[in-house]
Amino acid sequence: MTTNLRSSDGEMFSVPNNLLQKSETLASMLNVCSDDTDDTDDTVTLDRINSKYLRIIIPWLQSGSVQSDNLELNDLYYLLVHSNYLNIPDLLNQLCELLIDKIAKRNNLHKIDSDLITEPRCFNSNCKTSTRGALKVCAKCSIARYCCKDCQSSDWAHHKTMCKRISTFTKTMNKEAAHLSVELWGEPGNTFEEEAGHFWGIHETRAYCRARHCLAETILELADGKQQSFIYEKGLAHHMELLRLIHGDNMGIRYEVPSVFLKLNRDEDCYNFLKWWSTIDPHGRYDWGDPPESREGDWLYLRDQDLLENPLKFIDRMELQVLAAFLWIRLRIVSRYSLMEAIENEIKSATCKSEELRFLPHILPTVKKMLLGRYRSKSSLKAQEEILRQILEAIEMCNKTFLPAMINPGPLLSCPAPSVYSDGSSSEAYLAVKQSLGMLSSVSVAKDIITKFCGGNTYYKVDMESVGRFAVRTNP
Repeated sequence: MTTNLRSSDGEMFSVPNNLLQKSETLASMLNVCSDDTDDTDDTVTLDRINSKYLRIIIPWLQSGSVQSDNLELNDLYYLLVHSNYLNIPDLLNQLCELLIDKIAKRNNLHKIDSDLITEPRCFNSNCKTSTRGALKVCAKCSIARYCCKDCQSSDWAHHKTMCKRISTFTKTMNKEAAHLSVELWGEPGNTFEEEAGHFWGIHETRAYCRARHCLAETILELADGKQQSFIYEKGLAHHMELLRLIHGDNMGIRYEVPSVFLKLNRDEDCYNFLKWWSTIDPHGRYDWGDPPESREGDWLYLRDQDLLENPLKFIDRMELQVLAAFLWIRLRIVSRYSLMEAIENEIKSATCKSEELRFLPHILPTVKKMLLGRYRSKSSLKAQEEILRQILEAIEMCNKTFLPAMINPGPLLSCPAPSVYSDGSSSEAYLAVKQSLGMLSSVSVAKDIITKFCGGNTYYKVDMESVGRFAVRTNP
């Protein structure tokens, strides 16, 4: 059966009854006007909705997606009011996402999170047949994905170096793991089960730890090139397991993990991880020799911490790579609050101009939930901007090179990668910039905010131990 929908301007639309069930309002109208024993078509008059908007809503009922190519912002406002009136939650959510996207682009807030490819795709960048779906895995590295042998052959020239590195480190790691799983201190035993948390203190485990660390770094290097989330997850898993096996983190892996969390848009995990390391041993009394019992994959750090609090209140030692991670988290928070404020202002302006849009503010709770999640009523843009300012000041005090080098990294990153660094040095800035550079393009306001804080000055000294002293003056 079908129902005729009459728009407010008198145009008729015939719609199957099963589609109308997606709207509680239309379904209730249908129940009122329909006769279960009569196969004739019913008619529902929609006094509030004209034909222009029904031409968008009805295709959505059929396909489940909004055709938004030529949809102006003002039309979107009316659609939001109508979808709210018709009580179609899925349509309302799609329209709210579209609203966020349109206003974000108008306010240079269109990038807040990393834009990763969330589903594995064919590694051949020239693949034109199938980049999703059932993909075959490279037998050597067990990471690269291809849709067919032709794509694998075409990509081999690009993939072979990384493939060989990954397979070499994997073989070395597995060889060392096989030895450690059957022998402990020269006696039968499983080192992974009996000495988890103490690995670095056992000389025989260090070859395994170094091989797994090299494997993780190589996988993350591959992830940076392919921008596929599953590759980052694989590299992160290796790092997290090493931190479980080496509870005191003698390898400094805790400084490498936050940037991976951030690239995966796992800001809360990043914050919980950073806060644990910043607060676990403030007075030097924590017993690093007594790690908690755990298995591979267990989360050993804090949960559900307040992302909106000022981290400077609990940081005991100012470390650049830690502060840099807190900076990117705060830049994202400020971006979200700025975008929410822009949306509220746009809706307020639109409501004042048209009586028909008086119900438009009713969609704001949905938008806030999408943008701010569980933090939608806990803070304000002004408060978060103040925390951001304090973090920027702390970074400037910690290392004079980092912020200007984020705006103009060329002179710093053209130097050889340092093997050691000291607090406040160019070498320290090099490592932090290298980790953070990808974040600069993923948060659209980051460059402007950092540039403004620096007063537009990109002058900085590069003083690398292996290079010598020289000064660089550049124009952004």
